[in-house]
Amino acid sequence: MASGRGSDTRVPMVLLLFARRAEPDQPIQEILISGRGLDELTDQELSVLLGRSRPYRADQGRKEVFPDMRKKGGKGL
Repeated sequence: MASGRGSDTRVPMVLLLFARRAEPDQPIQEILISGRGLDELTDQELSVLLGRSRPYRADQGRKEVFPDMRKKGGKGL
């Protein structure tokens, strides 16, 4: 299992990726939850989240939530 964490002034989000123990680098399920870190989740909560998760989709076809609005060739924000 892996998690990513992001925060803003609004609601912190955690992306949980579930994988088989034998293949930890190949996620099979994913779920996005708000406001909690992985270390704060109990085994029972993780089990419920796994049941609610969707099949993992590789990056193809995903759109950025906050697209990069910088001009090409610019120095960034």
